[in-house]
Amino acid sequence: MSDRDKQNKHTRESNISSSMHARVNVGRDLNSNTDNSGLFGHFDVGSMNNKDEKGSSSGSTSFLHTVLFYVIGIGLSIAFMLIGLWIFNDYFNSTESNEFWPSAASIIVPLILGFISSKLILIKINKFL
Repeated sequence: MSDRDKQNKHTRESNISSSMHARVNVGRDLNSNTDNSGLFGHFDVGSMNNKDEKGSSSGSTSFLHTVLFYVIGIGLSIAFMLIGLWIFNDYFNSTESNEFWPSAASIIVPLILGFISSKLILIKINKFL
């Protein structure tokens, strides 16, 4: 292998490719007459297509987080339903309990409260971890 081929191989393996350089430096020198630190701040933009470039703020959740969300949500929903049945015990023993909307509300409202509470609990747990 000639020296020129060795140098080209070394350049290919060790240096950032021009496409990577172009992706990282998108938007630079948009306003060449200013220093880009004015009203709009810096124009540095990078690519988020590579896995190694993505941080923990990608929005994806772990399997454990998903399982905990549903387990806590269903558990709290059942607890809220039981509390609602206990509070409105006289209502559900009457003939008005056969109506659709109150019965649907007694199921839907605890489900919503349970999963909102589950989300809030997991947010608080994630702050400590």
